[in-house]
Amino acid sequence: MLAYQIAQQNYVPGGINRVILATDGEPDRCEELNPQRGQDEAIAAVERAFGNDIRTFVISVGSDVSTAHLQAVANAGLGVGGIA
Repeated sequence: MLAYQIAQQNYVPGGINRVILATDGEPDRCEELNPQRGQDEAIAAVERAFGNDIRTFVISVGSDVSTAHLQAVANAGLGVGGIA
């Protein structure tokens, strides 16, 4: 995912390295608008980022949010999911 590539390229040792992800909770890969095709890729990207000391903050957008996927993304970064 591009956001994590940019975060890694601009990584500051000892700094605040974050990715803010605003999503409807239904990931897709843009070139193929199928939410079932991007979930594993999104979760793997968050896990890799977490392993590289880059934290992810997820903000849900919209009224039809996939809470299961948002929680999976939070779990990948050892976080907690929730809807406000």
